[in-house]
Amino acid sequence: HPFLQNRIWENPGETGLDSFGRDKRKNGIDDDGNGFIDDVHGWNFANNTNDISDKHGHGTHISGIIARQSLGRKVFIMVIKFYEPNQRNPQSVQSTVESLRYAVKMGAKILNYSAGGFTRDLNEEALLKDASKKGIILTAAAGNESSNSDLQKYYPADYGLTNIISVAAVDANNRLLK
Repeated sequence: HPFLQNRIWENPGETGLDSFGRDKRKNGIDDDGNGFIDDVHGWNFANNTNDISDKHGHGTHISGIIARQSLGRKVFIMVIKFYEPNQRNPQSVQSTVESLRYAVKMGAKILNYSAGGFTRDLNEEALLKDASKKGIILTAAAGNESSNSDLQKYYPADYGLTNIISVAAVDANNRLLK
């Protein structure tokens, strides 16, 4: 994506040369000691790998919007995947919690969570409360198909935390998309 070329976050602990003169980006070592090997631009929690290529398209689409809207500002996209079509491991709240924990640990200031569900998760909620205390903002999907979260709660958008911005898609007339 042209707007993303110079906007992808780099993990400073996984760049440069190691003590043997090898490129840390691909030396197969967890150089920064965070538990993830060669996580140069983020991590794929769906398949537990550093392959963060977008096989779904949604992440690149949203990242392109963010990058376009932030032209002239120092905004970088940390790529974190918790879902992938045809993934080896089924999607779980645990993989999303691990993804969010990683982003918080690695210094993200704003988190985009383009997913969710109808079940409250105490681990997810606790992590987002901690993120709130650190001043981290979360944009969260409000649900799909014109859902009304006043009638049916959708999480994490409905945890009621002050750092969460609940986001829904609307048409040109400001009507919820179905």
